[in-house]
Amino acid sequence: MNSEFAKKLFLGKQPEHKRLNCAQAIAQTFKLKYSFITDQTIKEFKRMGFGKAPKGECGMLYAAKYIFENNQQSDKAQKFEQEFIRFAGSNKCSEIIKKKIAFCAECVSKTAEFIDQKKKEK
Repeated sequence: MNSEFAKKLFLGKQPEHKRLNCAQAIAQTFKLKYSFITDQTIKEFKRMGFGKAPKGECGMLYAAKYIFENNQQSDKAQKFEQEFIRFAGSNKCSEIIKKKIAFCAECVSKTAEFIDQKKKEK
């Protein structure tokens, strides 16, 4: 299940993978499903964790929107952002991270789950 895989990547509990930030965990989870996600993409997403995505946006939100937009699903990117804010309480890393790593891990899991659902709706 992608949601558990993403969560384990984020927490550093996925065998044969090093711990990834939230943006990298989402990208790595869907790397085999989307050809536009490469090792280079995952490497570049290292810069998107811990509030460093544009405008202080949460890295996993940034990664999910990247996936939707590069899959010609901009409408799903907007819908996801609304859902994400409802669940996480904000789209800003600085506000979300105050809720601790366990909460971020749940957000990573929910993000992967949402991407999976939208992939099926395609």
